[in-house]
Amino acid sequence: MKRKVTVFTVFFIIFLILPAETKKIQYSNENLDSENIISHILGLVMIIDLKLIHDIPTIQRISILPGLYNKKREHFEEINRSIQDEKLQLFLLDIAGNIIYKTEFYFPRIMTVPPAPPEFYDPYTPSILLIEEPEISIVTPYYAETEFVEVINSIGYVSSAIPRDEQIDTSSLLMFKESVERSNKFNILIMASNYDSSNMANFTSVANSLKQFLLTREPFSYFYSLIKINIYSNTQDLGCETGCSGIERLICCDLSKVIAAAASSGYFYDEIIVIHNTDQYGGGGYREIGDAYKSNSYNTYAITYGGTDVSDSQIEVAMHEFGHSFGNLCDEYSYTTEGYTFSDCVNCRPNCSDWNSITDVCQVGCDAESGYFRPDNSIMLSIEFPYFNQVSIKAKYFPDGLEKRLKYFVGESSYTLTLTCNKGGTTNPSPGDYYFAPRKRVKIKAIPHDGYRFKRWRGALSGGKNPIRIKMDSNKKVKAIFKRKKTPASLLVQELP
Repeated sequence: MKRKVTVFTVFFIIFLILPAETKKIQYSNENLDSENIISHILGLVMIIDLKLIHDIPTIQRISILPGLYNKKREHFEEINRSIQDEKLQLFLLDIAGNIIYKTEFYFPRIMTVPPAPPEFYDPYTPSILLIEEPEISIVTPYYAETEFVEVINSIGYVSSAIPRDEQIDTSSLLMFKESVERSNKFNILIMASNYDSSNMANFTSVANSLKQFLLTREPFSYFYSLIKINIYSNTQDLGCETGCSGIERLICCDLSKVIAAAASSGYFYDEIIVIHNTDQYGGGGYREIGDAYKSNSYNTYAITYGGTDVSDSQIEVAMHEFGHSFGNLCDEYSYTTEGYTFSDCVNCRPNCSDWNSITDVCQVGCDAESGYFRPDNSIMLSIEFPYFNQVSIKAKYFPDGLEKRLKYFVGESSYTLTLTCNKGGTTNPSPGDYYFAPRKRVKIKAIPHDGYRFKRWRGALSGGKNPIRIKMDSNKKVKAIFKRKKTPASLLVQELP
């Protein structure tokens, strides 16, 4: 007999706004860690759809479905009530008002428009759209004790009881129950939109090309052992369409449907990339606010087209939009017709002093402000440059470069392997810095150029074994030493008369 579990669903909940300083429930952090809270049902998640209307959060819908919950999202810091902080907090409460779960989040407020294809100059279409009434879908674990959902910001709070009116079949939960609750990798989910069994092979081909492309580009290539990219042949309707907001190349999707499909995919996901089945060049994505990636990075997903067009740039568009959705990067091109309130990014600044230690390139003009500055050329300037610049990668100042963001997900406990070599050869992996989980055994191979031979290792390795494995139990530096081959002496042969 199939087990049944109550599922909660409510649409457009009537909400109550109260000042934040007159909260009706006295929260206790001790309750959050109580050993009595043990009924997190592995294999079920709660999705809470919210909308910000006139700066007031409203709960649109609450639903329960099979899915995985990743504990890395449990980032929480108290709201600063002395300023108009855009951060919000969400609580799951039991019948007595005790905290079962809490998390923080930000509403995405910027939707990004993909750059015009290389062969087409379009200075009049905006590169971003400000979202007047932003939406978000928060994924939480499901606890049987949950009776209320409460959301607060610096203005006040809204609260909703959870109705218990539907049932779902839980026989499909096995794959979720057997999965661990935490992943120590950075997880990217590439998901299909508008594909079916007749053309899913096309999606798989584009998705695999995108996967390989990302893993061979900095900084992702340096973290390749700590990045997991899953490809999900989704057939659920994600509500994606082209021509959004009257912009032909802008693709948008239904956020709630995207998050629900991702949650039920069977995979962990810190970031989502949607490939929409259309031959129309296009894409889209969302930029987050500040360091929101620490709590709800998955809500700022990227979109690219999956068909073919004149430019055949699906992969480059995906990487550009991923720079927005994961990296919170600004576009580096400038349209004279644009102008909007600047939102912090590491690659577009009022002056170049922030990145002086990374590069001396300082070029005027980026989409945020025509008088602001940008560093070296990159894919955020044009999809003709299929890489991120070093400022976007290495920046350690707010709101954090790509490398610092990756380290948040894979953990600061990862170790760095630095590979170098002298003239005469290279290594596999190529010379550079790579990041690995503790105790990972890494294979290194020295590859001599023509006319050279591999002599030995220097640094954390010694001897001439090649290839060789090294155990990552600390930060390590390894150098491959090559030596020119000796040329045999020429023999002089004199012809006898």
